[in-house]
Amino acid sequence: MLYDQALLLWNYSTAYHVLKDEQYRRVARGVLSCLEQSFTVENLLISAHDADTAHEEGVSYIWSEADLKEALSAQQLELARTLFRLEPGGNFEGKHHLILRRFPEPDEEADYAELTQTLLNHRQNRPQPFADQKIVTSWNALAGCGLVAAYRYGVDDAALARAENLHEALKTAHYDNGRLLHSSLNGESANNEFLDDYAAFAVFTSMLEEHHPGQHSDLLGELRQHIEGFRSDQGWIGSNNKDFMPVPENDYDSPVPSPAALAELALSRIDFQLSTQGQRSVTSYSRPLIADFRNIVAMGDAGLRHEYKLSYDADFSRLPIYSICKRGEHDEHCFRGSCSRIE
Repeated sequence: MLYDQALLLWNYSTAYHVLKDEQYRRVARGVLSCLEQSFTVENLLISAHDADTAHEEGVSYIWSEADLKEALSAQQLELARTLFRLEPGGNFEGKHHLILRRFPEPDEEADYAELTQTLLNHRQNRPQPFADQKIVTSWNALAGCGLVAAYRYGVDDAALARAENLHEALKTAHYDNGRLLHSSLNGESANNEFLDDYAAFAVFTSMLEEHHPGQHSDLLGELRQHIEGFRSDQGWIGSNNKDFMPVPENDYDSPVPSPAALAELALSRIDFQLSTQGQRSVTSYSRPLIADFRNIVAMGDAGLRHEYKLSYDADFSRLPIYSICKRGEHDEHCFRGSCSRIE
């Protein structure tokens, strides 16, 4: 699923920045490669690939002993046995789903790259699973957030340009006459609007605004108005479409952050960047573990977010992990309700 790749990229990039463990950057770069090779179509990202091929689970991805011996040289097979978990009898219905036992050592890197490329070439010659070509706005926006994080935290210097291309393509394809549409397939859009799309796209846009101050301010203002349109007396609702019941959104994080929490985060970021603080209610803490994305927003509202006004371009690799920036005439840092000039 695209949303899995998006959130893995965002999280592993952040983990690399915080923990400085090269293994996290390696995984993040692998996700970037996956997005580029398997999900990208004209700067947008398709939704998913099936797990089964011709109704057989994993057939495109798993390996028998005979498959490995056919694909690899004796030297490559020996390396594969030290790197992957190749237990007798396999780990998936008698075959091998390749799972790393360890990362390669520096002197094994070149051989490992050749080994994995050989396996990939063989795998791509097999029948492939069905690919869902649908373009979903919120999932693309979450991937955009992951791309920005990959750039900020030293995973890939080209990731910001990739994020900018994705943003422009998504806006062109789905932002139609001031309405952000949910999805499209083969160029035809689903004429529906949902909170999660507006919220995720707004968060993505606000992250790009930090790298290009003023470039997206008008769009952020428009998105803010749209997001507010999903409020009701009972709280956030997921849809404003006439053929959908106004179902209240909760703060439960499923495989993706809850739309309500994304909306709160988007408004919090936009209000800081557009200097419209005071127009929204403070987000309160909610249940741990199942509403943690909301709790991240609540942390910021409680003053536990580093807020910067800078006269120069921000270098996020040098800032605390929970930071937000905007352009200012002088340099200032605020945290826990206290602000100080940066000299």
